[in-house]
Amino acid sequence: MLQSCVNVKLNKVPSNITKLVINQCNLQTLEGIQNMNLKYLDLSLNLITDVQCLGQIISLNELELKANCISDISPLSTLTNLQSLNLLGNKVINIQPLSFLINLERLNLSRNEVQDLSPFRSLVRLIDVNLSFNKIWNIDPLQKLHVQKLVLSNNKIVDINSLSENVREVYLRSNQLVHVKPLASMTQIQYLDIAVNPIVDDYSLDEHQYRQNFYVDYIFTPSIKQVFVSNCMQQIHAKQRQLMNIRNLHHKIHEKLKNIHLNDQVLKANKIHTQFHLQVGNCTNQLNNDVVQ
Repeated sequence: MLQSCVNVKLNKVPSNITKLVINQCNLQTLEGIQNMNLKYLDLSLNLITDVQCLGQIISLNELELKANCISDISPLSTLTNLQSLNLLGNKVINIQPLSFLINLERLNLSRNEVQDLSPFRSLVRLIDVNLSFNKIWNIDPLQKLHVQKLVLSNNKIVDINSLSENVREVYLRSNQLVHVKPLASMTQIQYLDIAVNPIVDDYSLDEHQYRQNFYVDYIFTPSIKQVFVSNCMQQIHAKQRQLMNIRNLHHKIHEKLKNIHLNDQVLKANKIHTQFHLQVGNCTNQLNNDVVQ
């Protein structure tokens, strides 16, 4: 393992090692590394731009390349044994080469320039994906995947109809979500973050009966444990609507729910018969209910 070093000579590293870590070394060239039989390689926090040599290390299972200067990842398309790939904090736009990495289970592309997710359609083994801080607006290619943890914060996503019903953790903070009704069918969700979105409520006429559905009706599935919805109420406040039916919220709270985050206020459930105090903006209601910690 090599860390905090300068002027690393990769051709001097023993070729029989299987794990190599070279962090924060101002490393720019990878010449010589292609002759190694590595399983795990961490080259994070360097100045790497060319990953051509890495394409020859077909034995790799885990590859860490976060915080470099990589834009072209096409040489990585040959690494079909990869199970984990971290490209956080690079300059990647085109992720088409990833479509060949059919054994990938964990992928981190946070803080790149990704827009098109089409290559994801072939990555059927993915279970943990981080795509935060990109330029993504269409998540349809993720629809048939079995991802359990999906981080999509700080993108341009408007429609979440194609989210997989199998997902357990969903991070959608700081997007452009207006409606979140599709969340109602995602019965496996345990952690949900939809904070900082311009969400509005649904209003409709049903048999001449005026009905209003608040978006909280869609997010409290039986499996939910933690919810973040702070700063999602701008549209409601602007129209000066009162949350008169927020009293129905206590029916949505499952015994496993630990915390609810509404406008940066954390509500903790206690195993006592008490008043459930919910504050959303300037509208406050007190609910009597038995809640379980």
